Amino acid sequence: MKRPGDRLRALATYLCDAQTVERVIDPAIADLQCEPPSLAGYVAVVKVVAIVGARIAMKTSWTPPADERLIFRQTLGRALLMLLLLTMALALPPYFQSGDSRPTLLLALTLVPQALAVSVPMALMLGIALGVGGRASSRRLWLALALLALVCSIGSFLNLGWLTPAANQEFRVEMFRAVAPGPPAPERDDSELTLGELRRAITQPALASLRPGGYEWTSVNRRRLGYHTRWSLSFATIALVVPLLAFTVQRQRSRLVLGMAVVCGWLGYYTLLYFSRQSALNGELPVVVGAWLPTVVLFLVAAGLKACTTTEVRLKADATY
Repeated sequence: MKRPGDRLRALATYLCDAQTVERVIDPAIADLQCEPPSLAGYVAVVKVVAIVGARIAMKTSWTPPADERLIFRQTLGRALLMLLLLTMALALPPYFQSGDSRPTLLLALTLVPQALAVSVPMALMLGIALGVGGRASSRRLWLALALLALVCSIGSFLNLGWLTPAANQEFRVEMFRAVAPGPPAPERDDSELTLGELRRAITQPALASLRPGGYEWTSVNRRRLGYHTRWSLSFATIALVVPLLAFTVQRQRSRLVLGMAVVCGWLGYYTLLYFSRQSALNGELPVVVGAWLPTVVLFLVAAGLKACTTTEVRLKADATY
């Protein structure tokens, strides 16, 4: 059973350090609990918490400590190294298997954008595992890494929406010229349409007027699924990173544990994406659900991990109180 002022104390524990809570907040809450319940008592405690929080905010330097800056730089550097290695591992095999007798740098670069769609979230997750592993991470570092994941997601949106379709078309045109120099290249397929072009393509025919399971219905359904999947994959970085950060905030996890979490998160996301897409293609799920289900599940996992961490911190604070 909660006593009067327990929620206010939990808020103060989140905002203030342990010494301030012990010397300022606890006496005010003790007076509140000894007196009969009244609005004036709650207002007095809220006023104390607000004053202390304002003083802490004015005295707190927004410049991260040196150790947090070091962890962030190491995480970023290792993530960039993993990005280079993973992108090469994903882009080079199709390049050498293309059968082009005249390998060119341009042809190799056209395979990089589609590789980045997978390598960016994986590289950032591995960078966090290697950079934060074995160290206690603060909320400020958590926020900085979450903002970095958000920036990567914005970059992935631009990549999947416009850069990758143009690169796919350039690769196909170059390969067609190498095989059959004379005739022009065939028309673009769905993977070579930008996000706006794909959206216009799926709004032209009415899906309800088509026979379910027919060729036109399957084609339109596939395009609709591809459109929503591009949006979903754009948020894959932040969807994969946020649960990992929630797993590490205020906890010291080893690199091995974080590495296992990275592998489980990555395999779980793409496995669920594969089966949800297949269900959407077969008409068993709406295309929006089939494309967004893995992303929503990861955000729910992150919320659950954050709630568990908050509850654990609150229980420890109540135990010491």
